[in-house]
Amino acid sequence: MKLANALTIVLFTIILSSGVFGALNIPSDLDIGSSDVDKFANNGTVSAVTKTFTLSVSNLLINASYDVNYIFTPANGFLSNNINILNIPDTINGTAGSTSGNFILTASVTVPEDFSSVNEDLDETSFNIGTLKITFPSVTNITTNTPISNLPSSDTNSNEMQLSLQIENGLSLSSLKLNVGSSETSVSQGSTITVHAGDNVELVFTVKNRFSSNSDADFNSVNIKVNSDDLNIDEDEDITDLGADEEKLKGIDFDVDDEETGTFDVDVDVKGTDEFGGLHGFEYDFKIKVEASVVSNEEEGEGEEIPDTDNDGVSDLDDFCPNTFAQCAVDNTGCELDTDNDGICNSLDSTPGTEPQQTVQNINTQQSSDNEPEDEETKKEKTESTSTGTDGFIPFIIGFIIGLILTAAFFILIRS
Repeated sequence: MKLANALTIVLFTIILSSGVFGALNIPSDLDIGSSDVDKFANNGTVSAVTKTFTLSVSNLLINASYDVNYIFTPANGFLSNNINILNIPDTINGTAGSTSGNFILTASVTVPEDFSSVNEDLDETSFNIGTLKITFPSVTNITTNTPISNLPSSDTNSNEMQLSLQIENGLSLSSLKLNVGSSETSVSQGSTITVHAGDNVELVFTVKNRFSSNSDADFNSVNIKVNSDDLNIDEDEDITDLGADEEKLKGIDFDVDDEETGTFDVDVDVKGTDEFGGLHGFEYDFKIKVEASVVSNEEEGEGEEIPDTDNDGVSDLDDFCPNTFAQCAVDNTGCELDTDNDGICNSLDSTPGTEPQQTVQNINTQQSSDNEPEDEETKKEKTESTSTGTDGFIPFIIGFIIGLILTAAFFILIRS
């Protein structure tokens, strides 16, 4: 017996002198949760997240029993009672056949109600919730059941690791549309959208509250900010009362400078604090390419007037009826207005809604002939025609009167 004890003491001495008396290895960092972990469970309560990790020990002293202890130090307002470390053994023994081993441990974390999914820069990230320190506070000689107190301080080996927690972002962008007049374009992250100098641009955001309806996690206010230093844009609007599992639209408009051309960055920040105090949001960046404004025909001609052959107020370039009568009112295509479709334009038609009248062609012909200079032969023909008509009319009247007289005399003779 004395010999065995002596051998044990010698063995401890050899091990101690060699500097090998137990090593503990755990991860330096442990990320719990992810960007897919909902802050709230299906029943509306806060979620519980678990993460397993391996405790590795090696170079244990033979016939030595190591007590195991852990200390959790919370950070950033996280509470100690929101975490529980499971499966940590009370002791680890070193024997002739087992001087090392692995142990699977579990960290169970209850997500705080006010936990955030993004930092102040709106980056989705995991947050440090504290450090976990595992120690061997004491070592006992299994053979003699006495403490081994003469071990160097390094024998009470310990490791620390930082614990971080991440949850799903409570806000997302369902869609972003860019409208110029009646034109609408979908804007994706990093895309480039073309507009023209002088355009009025409207951005229409559709923002969604991603929390489940059971959670009743509302956003009292969600701020949307649009900024571009190069385009001199600094606009923001708020969406109010965005309920769980709800989405709402909000528009922001701005004018593009008349003289500005080029491709410019546009930065969008969307952020809101849920009713429990957690911050959520995102950045959404794209580019706007500004091209020169469309130049009108007059601007292209540097002030030159475009011809209007028929003087109806519609330029030949846009006139679908370029030979209309000058006194006729026309529509915006340069064609005469003729309500009753009788061939007489409304301006010359005394009854534009009912009676057909002389055609415009006849009027044009008559006026054209009236305006032409008459030669002597033409004047003579007109005089003769007028004279002939008068000479034929007088004999007709005389004959008609004589006829009436003879008829009356005939009736008088008969009655007598």
